[in-house]
Amino acid sequence: MDHIPSVTATAARSSPLRFLALAAAWAAVLLWLLRLPIMERLFVEPLTLLQGRIALWYSGTHTLPVTVTLACSGADVLAMCIAVTLAYPLPWRRRIIGALSSAWLVLLLNTVRIGVLAYAARSPWFILLHEQVLPALLVLAVVLWLVAWLHVADPRPGGGLSRPGRVILAAATSLAVYVAAGPWLESSGALLSVAFGAARASGWLLNAIGVPTTTAGNILHSQHADVVVTTECVVTPLMPVFLAVALTLPATWGRRAWAVAGFVPLFGTLIVARLLTVALPPVVGGTPLVLTHAFHQIVLGVVTVMLMRWWAAGTPGRADAIRIAAACAAAGLTFLALRDMAPASALVLTGWLRPALAHVPRTLLLQGDIQGAVYLLPSFACALMVALWIVAGSAGWRGVAISVTVLVVAVIGWIAAQSELAAHTGVVLPTIWTRAAGVAAPLSAVLATRYLHDAPSLRRRLRRERHPHGAGGVAGR
Repeated sequence: MDHIPSVTATAARSSPLRFLALAAAWAAVLLWLLRLPIMERLFVEPLTLLQGRIALWYSGTHTLPVTVTLACSGADVLAMCIAVTLAYPLPWRRRIIGALSSAWLVLLLNTVRIGVLAYAARSPWFILLHEQVLPALLVLAVVLWLVAWLHVADPRPGGGLSRPGRVILAAATSLAVYVAAGPWLESSGALLSVAFGAARASGWLLNAIGVPTTTAGNILHSQHADVVVTTECVVTPLMPVFLAVALTLPATWGRRAWAVAGFVPLFGTLIVARLLTVALPPVVGGTPLVLTHAFHQIVLGVVTVMLMRWWAAGTPGRADAIRIAAACAAAGLTFLALRDMAPASALVLTGWLRPALAHVPRTLLLQGDIQGAVYLLPSFACALMVALWIVAGSAGWRGVAISVTVLVVAVIGWIAAQSELAAHTGVVLPTIWTRAAGVAAPLSAVLATRYLHDAPSLRRRLRRERHPHGAGGVAGR
């Protein structure tokens, strides 16, 4: 019986899904609290003014040449950092120390940011620093801090989260910071220059392979469609996830440095390859740019398949690579087979909800969804689930039935929920959320199946650990 607490505690600490759920809950609560009018008046506004006064004191001037508003408080990044430290499975004393350290670091860096902007107020570099350089440095510093805290706060082998769990922690944290930095990224002049370069490179390659294409600034003209290459085309949530994995997965800092160095060539290639898809004929929903806009969603699906195989079989070998390739090929064939059937079936199922939910869509080619993300959702989710089945191992027909049920409920629920939300509140969810749902729904379905499949054996093992001697112990006495 002496081993029960340690076994239970280790099992609890080893669950990355439990950590992510707690981190999301903490972040939601903290962000909600910080945006309450009374909290803004009593906490956020005084904190922002304090940072401005400190920056003013160090600047040596009587007034700051920049206006410090609530948008300068750094409260969103602060909430994300505190949420991660409070959710991580450690004794509460260490969590509180981590939260206080995170708060101190974010406030310090944000104060320095305000001071730098004050110095550069009349400089031609002000806009570049304000909109691009300093937000990027703040994001990078926060990610590096959380990665460092992760290693220092729980250095014991096997303590806290497992190694895959640590990777998931870093990826989720960097992704949250990326979302918080979204407004700066969208208005970045440097990223717009990258978009111009990507358009020119893609146009040159398309002409080289015999596809007539012209380029005018950041506009790419092809025989199938005209594409405006914006900042959204050259950034993707895969970027912060890649950096987080590169900083946590390799065993040594030398290998991590090599992994980070591969960021620019890897994503430069992906950006250009994505634009090359404009040469493809329409294959989904009769619109030519659905696959172009979904390129990074497809890449994320392939990465998810690889990670699922890693989780199921450990470090992949040659046989696992063949299995991953076969899974991706099967997913492609499934997608082509269901590209029109799955959306039509989803419409039938959502139609059954119309007596209770009057605003469910009558077509998946929605007027505001020019990227076709909703139309793509059912067929993509089915294809990805087939690939995940192959790499994770099937749990029998019962498992297949469970995962299909979970997938259908998740996809139909998402389509109906976002329509009702838009109708009743006027809030239109970003397209990227629908793309994330296309990966999250099949992943949740397969994980639920694996959990139900493995739960009986896990319960038997825990019973054996609770009663290690069994009947033999009684007879011995």
